[in-house]
Amino acid sequence: MNRLLPTTFLVLAVAGVQAQQVDTLAPRRVAVATAIPDSVEAVVLPLRFSCGTSCVLISAVSPWTPPPFLTLQPLLPQVPGVQVTPTSGAPGDWATVRIRGGSSLASPDQPLYVVDGVPALNADFEPGVFLRAAFPLGSGPQLAHTGANPLPTLPPEDIASVTVLSGGIAAAQYGAQGSNGVIEIVTKRGGKTGQRQPLRVRYAGIGGVQQVRQRYDLLNARQYADLANEASQKPNGGGLVRYPLTGPISPDTDWQGELFRPAVLHGHHLTLDGSSVRTRFLLSADYLNQAGVVTHSGLDRYALRLNLDQQISPKLRLFLNASAASVSQTLPTDATVAQALLAPPTVAVHDARGNFERYGPFFNQRNPVDLATNDGTATTSRRLLLQAGAEYILWPGVVLTGSLGREEGRVASETHFLVNTSIGQQTTATAVSTLRLPTTASVAQLRLAYDHTFGEAHRLGLTASAGYQDYQRNTNGTYREPGSESYYSTSSTTTFSNAGLTATYAYRGRYEALASLRRDANSGATLLFVPKVPALWLPAAEVRWYLHQESFLADAPAISTATLWAGVGQTSSTSLPGTGWGSGVTSDYLRLGPGQVVSTLGSSAPEPAPPRTTQLEAGLRLGLWQNRLMVDVTTYRRSTAHLVVPQLLVLPTGTGLGALVLPREAALRNQGLLLSVSGSWQAGRFRGFSRLAAAWQQQRVADLLAVPDAGPVPGLVVGEAPHPFFLYHRLPVAAAGAVDAQGRNIGGRLRYQDVDANGFITDADASYQGTALPTQLYSFSQTLALGRFTLDAQLDAQAGHQLLNTTLATLDLPTGYTNGTTRLLDRWTPTHYSPDVPEANVGLANSVALNQRYDDAQLQSAAHLRLSQLTFSYALRPAAHPHPMSVWVGGQNLFVLSSYRGFDPNVSSGGATLLAAGYDANAYPVPRTWLLGVRASF
Repeated sequence: MNRLLPTTFLVLAVAGVQAQQVDTLAPRRVAVATAIPDSVEAVVLPLRFSCGTSCVLISAVSPWTPPPFLTLQPLLPQVPGVQVTPTSGAPGDWATVRIRGGSSLASPDQPLYVVDGVPALNADFEPGVFLRAAFPLGSGPQLAHTGANPLPTLPPEDIASVTVLSGGIAAAQYGAQGSNGVIEIVTKRGGKTGQRQPLRVRYAGIGGVQQVRQRYDLLNARQYADLANEASQKPNGGGLVRYPLTGPISPDTDWQGELFRPAVLHGHHLTLDGSSVRTRFLLSADYLNQAGVVTHSGLDRYALRLNLDQQISPKLRLFLNASAASVSQTLPTDATVAQALLAPPTVAVHDARGNFERYGPFFNQRNPVDLATNDGTATTSRRLLLQAGAEYILWPGVVLTGSLGREEGRVASETHFLVNTSIGQQTTATAVSTLRLPTTASVAQLRLAYDHTFGEAHRLGLTASAGYQDYQRNTNGTYREPGSESYYSTSSTTTFSNAGLTATYAYRGRYEALASLRRDANSGATLLFVPKVPALWLPAAEVRWYLHQESFLADAPAISTATLWAGVGQTSSTSLPGTGWGSGVTSDYLRLGPGQVVSTLGSSAPEPAPPRTTQLEAGLRLGLWQNRLMVDVTTYRRSTAHLVVPQLLVLPTGTGLGALVLPREAALRNQGLLLSVSGSWQAGRFRGFSRLAAAWQQQRVADLLAVPDAGPVPGLVVGEAPHPFFLYHRLPVAAAGAVDAQGRNIGGRLRYQDVDANGFITDADASYQGTALPTQLYSFSQTLALGRFTLDAQLDAQAGHQLLNTTLATLDLPTGYTNGTTRLLDRWTPTHYSPDVPEANVGLANSVALNQRYDDAQLQSAAHLRLSQLTFSYALRPAAHPHPMSVWVGGQNLFVLSSYRGFDPNVSSGGATLLAAGYDANAYPVPRTWLLGVRASF
């Protein structure tokens, strides 16, 4: 019985794709035929049960030519409901991937990565971040330095396909580790199965330049001098005239121009592959050199891969995958780029003696070029991944598959920075902070699959599986400066074991049903306030109805495929111990009144139940006009109970005030609608493939366990989205002559609403507001071919969320101490009223020093439309040629339409933790990239 590729897969290709499914529900090979004759064997993938947008295969056409992204993550927004947000634009930095929104509140939301069927690249995913009850002005959550993102160790040229699993039953196949979704990566195998292919040599090279796409609009020296003089005339400003009142000011330093640069990158990928009747092999080597757009920063990557398949007999197949990679990063310290925005333009880079100029009230503030030159972090991440397995056909319809994996990771990081030995003198001492992070992951998997057809109507499939994973991680850190030294170390061992059974049944190719049950038993896996995770039973089920096989649609000429499906699945949530400092909560900077700053007393940690996520979903897939147009619609509802959020309770102590960390249980509900529309078309000589992915999603706090006398949990309100931003409500600047209730002049002053009317602005006057995750996601990709010319483009958009720029909040205050944005030219004066920008006043800087909060006027919309990539290629020798060759030119991140005033609206310095999301610390600008490339086969 032949039928179209099941609704599980969405295949992207320029040419029309025709697929056939073998008559079995057991794990099988998916054969993809394409008009491109230079085709290697089809990708081997396990059976997928969730259809439509629940399990999306980005590419199953071989050979797949990936877009020229430096990692695979920018491809993922092509899947409905997938959001990719980098921590910053630094080379090799982390990026958060969220699938259908977050499933946690105080823990990372990263998915599980699986490479060639074996969990991999997860041992150090991802750095922890400290949560705070609130952040003072100018600061925000930032990840610890723990090495490069592990995904850049996998060059895109080595990837054959990427599958995103987001549905309830699809993710449930991976148990508790699949609670945030699963990203399966299949690497290229080389050669052709069962055929002889002579040695083939392929080369792919890129070269290009990166530049800062958007800079801040800041004051020049003359404008800043006027602001500083005006601020100093206020009563608390000393009455000094700091700069000449007229004429040009020298120096007039453009600190962004001093720190940023055009950055060259080049990469080279060499592949050797071939096959005999029984053997296939692929050997590849990769090198990437990427200079950073911030001076004294960059990345070097070396990677090797060997994939080997051996057909021992008609029943036995062996495979071996081995890869090694080394990534070296050089990055500035976190404050360097922000300091380039804040530094006054009236300060020179060097003084008359050639030393770096210093500034500030005591001339102890180092300038940005000094920071970039003498401070920084150098990190080397090395990774070795070995995978071996066998597939044996015990008898017809019964297949035994086993695999072993071993992953070794070594991260060595050193951060060096100068420290002041005396105020007003040049810095001579160097402090060094080091981190050593060795990780080891061992994985063993076994699966027995049975498939049989009874007569012409019934098919039955049974799959039993078992797995074991062992993660070992050690963290060793030191801090040294002249006269002192400290160190810390941690060690952890975490094991995951599982056993599962899956049963499938199909009737006459019209109806299919599946049920699965998996048991997860974990040791050493940690959850917030849960030192030991109990064993969990995780059920799932799904049914599908192939309407196009029914007689009432048999004569519908326009409908080629019509499938209805519904499913339910349960997962839990377990995580490895936090990398670096891990995840936690601190209460510093909690401000209750004048002079009252609270310190942490300790923690109270009863053991809540482990989280449990239940996902309901249903969908429809339509294939129209011989499947030239495919439409997938999915609606889902994901409910997660027993999430633990730390709450700070302020308590009196014998010496003042302290805070107790109390675990609070919450429930989170995500629901949404996913749409995918794709189609191939031809108009004259033009051939095209278009694809639209869209998601409308909503996240709400469904429940919050009440605790007597504990009060509300910060940021969480039942029926609303989690609010990560703690903000005052800013009032319009008062007009000249206005007075307050005590008769004091308030004209031109920065004002906040005194909610409790006690005469002081404290944390009681602030509230949690805003939404850090987008409620709308869109991606449109287009391929257009004319003869030997091909154009590829990808547009991505997000909407419905906000971003808090921690540096811009200071730049928009006319203090006269730091530089500011050009908005300050419209500041309040006695003769010019401005409702948004207060008068120049050095007292505003004192407010910053006293842990001033952010306010709602500083929260910005992060909605944007981005041209993520555009590539124009020409085939010097067509794909049908024995040795094809093509050249291309293109760019990435070419333009962004947004009202956001920072470097880029799609960053999150707090990483993958939901309650730390939505902050932009300006650690590193996201660059625009221009590229040239060549691909050739010999």
